[in-house]
Amino acid sequence: MPLITLFSAPKPFTDPHIALIQRNALHSWTLLPDVEIILLGNEEGLAQTAQEFNVKHIPDVKCNSNGTPLISSMFELARQNSTSELLWSMPILSSCPMSLKLRKLAGRV
Repeated sequence: MPLITLFSAPKPFTDPHIALIQRNALHSWTLLPDVEIILLGNEEGLAQTAQEFNVKHIPDVKCNSNGTPLISSMFELARQNSTSELLWSMPILSSCPMSLKLRKLAGRV
């Protein structure tokens, strides 16, 4: 069983710069030990990216009237689809600093 589940609702993968940043962050997450990754939402390119990185994809996140994913829905879906006891909502635009913290956490537990 993974130590922790990282979950995020990325932006669409349509802008090449944003897509590169998100893909780099996602790649860094996949290198962490004992981590499960869940990507939430129905943004363009998300399903394909999740498949490419072999991570879970849940498209049915509830959003507000502006299309912003609701954190309550994100946590609910992550809990329902996670196999770990710990959940961490992470902005997909985060990579190195958070990854280092997670490596330290994994080493302590």
